[in-house]
Amino acid sequence: IIYSAIRRDRQSSFWALTGALLFFVSPSCAGYFLPMARVDTMMLAFSISGLYLLQEAPNSILHCILGGALLLCAFYTKQSAILFAAAGGLWLFTVNRRRALIVAGIWLLSLISIFFLINYASNGYFYQHTIGLIFAWYQPGLMFRLFKHFLLNWGIFLAGAIAAFIAIIYRRENTIWGYFFIFSLINIPMTNRTGAVPIYYIPIIASISIISGREAGELYKFLSKSKQHIIGRTSFIALVIFGILAANRFQYIRPNLYDIRIMNGYSRIFWK
Repeated sequence: IIYSAIRRDRQSSFWALTGALLFFVSPSCAGYFLPMARVDTMMLAFSISGLYLLQEAPNSILHCILGGALLLCAFYTKQSAILFAAAGGLWLFTVNRRRALIVAGIWLLSLISIFFLINYASNGYFYQHTIGLIFAWYQPGLMFRLFKHFLLNWGIFLAGAIAAFIAIIYRRENTIWGYFFIFSLINIPMTNRTGAVPIYYIPIIASISIISGREAGELYKFLSKSKQHIIGRTSFIALVIFGILAANRFQYIRPNLYDIRIMNGYSRIFWK
């Protein structure tokens, strides 16, 4: 999906593939946790699929309803995905206000109806587990420690994505992935639980990958057209190499024997 999102924005296959592969690199990388089959991975898949459909045809009611349905699935997979639904709705509002209001109305009606039905069937436990426990467990100190942990591993990528986002603003480009990037950063205060720390940040990693992949292609085009194109492209390659070295200063995390046994167990169940 990341590859398709970058390709749709008139970038070459090389830069689309680069952005897609960026999702899997760096210490404590997203790829290390994906085989653990956490709900965050499914939430991310639903979210960016829904956003992609909205961007694909914002004037098509069918695309908008399907995109909204996927974002609704993302929310019921993990409640923080409501931020990405808001990102998609806000972008759609800037493109087609009437269509955005229709989709938002359908989405909210479906959200409320399904919520009350499940809550009624579960004798109130659905509300307790999806909303009550989130606020009951909230710890600001832990949230800041988790974010510090994330910055130690992904700080250089985040800095690059912020620079790329500034370039998007400078060009006054209205892209749904810019909204996705901003709302994934807003998601930071909701990451306040222990466990597989980096898995809570995979929406940010996905948005960084899309923003960086598409803007790296734009920058390379600009450098290739400049008078000092050889110097420009050489400097760009040197910057990329420096970024790779800096990003891997802690070395890659390698699965231990316990992790390998768990992954193999998932594999046997999946292919059974």
